[in-house]
Amino acid sequence: MTPIKTLTLAALWTVFGTLAIAQEPEPDLTSGVLFGDPAATSELKIYASIGCPYCLEFLSNTHTELLALAQTGQASVEVIEIPGYIGSGKNRDLASRRARKMSAYLHCISQEKEPWDYMRAVLSVIDTAQTVVRAKGDWKDGEVSWQNWAHADQTDLPAALDQDISDLMLELALPLLDMDKEDCTIDSDGFRALAKARSSLLSDLDYASFPVISLNGEIKTTTDMYEIFCGAGSWESCMRFGTDVLHEVGRPDRHRVAKSAFREACKTSGGACNVLAHLVSQEGTEVYDLDYAFAALLEGCDEHDYNKSCFELGAFLTTNPSLKEDAPRLAHISFMRGCILKSIESCQAVAKNLTSSSELVDASAMEFIQQSAEGAAEFSQHQTNCSQGDSDACGSLGYTYSRVWAAQQ
Repeated sequence: MTPIKTLTLAALWTVFGTLAIAQEPEPDLTSGVLFGDPAATSELKIYASIGCPYCLEFLSNTHTELLALAQTGQASVEVIEIPGYIGSGKNRDLASRRARKMSAYLHCISQEKEPWDYMRAVLSVIDTAQTVVRAKGDWKDGEVSWQNWAHADQTDLPAALDQDISDLMLELALPLLDMDKEDCTIDSDGFRALAKARSSLLSDLDYASFPVISLNGEIKTTTDMYEIFCGAGSWESCMRFGTDVLHEVGRPDRHRVAKSAFREACKTSGGACNVLAHLVSQEGTEVYDLDYAFAALLEGCDEHDYNKSCFELGAFLTTNPSLKEDAPRLAHISFMRGCILKSIESCQAVAKNLTSSSELVDASAMEFIQQSAEGAAEFSQHQTNCSQGDSDACGSLGYTYSRVWAAQQ
């Protein structure tokens, strides 16, 4: 045995330096990008891929709510990129290569920049896909759209695009973060190890679809998350939750639950009021259902100034004249309100009423129009052209009359 006193300084460095190196921890390849305080009372983990259409749609729809959870301290949010995962569709080899390439650069961004920068890059990729890919139908039916951008071939992209869509995505995203491709050295072996480690995480999770979402250890679907965000006040999530539930054909309470979600969204969105009215009116023809639909459309028109709600309200009253006393007049007023809000269909409906029902014509409004020689001539010309089937003239006729009528109220 060598006495300690005979060990040189170099020998001591060799022994203890080797121990120090051996004890250096291996990097954790399974950790994703963490937003918020890791000690937050709730923990939300999202296993997703930049090549996964369901993942991109979910992140596009909910990034505001996700970041709000982290920023307000309600939950830590961790996004764990699973490299190379793609949905079904054509050009699978090409799609896989593109997805892995983008995953590699996103991993580089996550190492070099802040978590918020990572999300900016993801949203930039989504924005580029939405701008560039020429949708040919619903991606859930196998057609190419922005969600499954990785599957797109030249027929799905602008003819003038002279580079691969993944290169365009990087060209647009990296400068936002003061980066370029040279800032990322992609180690093929290291990235394969990363992909293998990340994919192994999924084997321990009981999930049925992508993205895989874990809230405090419990697996959630995207529909579950829309319901949660709906309850937190996001009307957009209420719409998505209600729509998802309606598609669950085997769910016995789907109409009731969807109706509740759309009712919540209607408090903020006129479009949601229209959807709610349509759903309710399709459930049955009981007076209660029709009154409920009427109230939803009225809220969309009066509370949200949504021109389509005004038009639908007028059409609804025209179809159901027994629902309200003096329904024709109320319908006409709804059309005029929609017309003033620039609904061409409403203006055309106003014009139709003017030419077919003298009872709906407001004498004082017509008198005011006739007082202006130039205005009267133009109005008369619109009337003539409209009666001959000119839809644009009908629209102009309805708009002129509606504005005059509104000014006198």
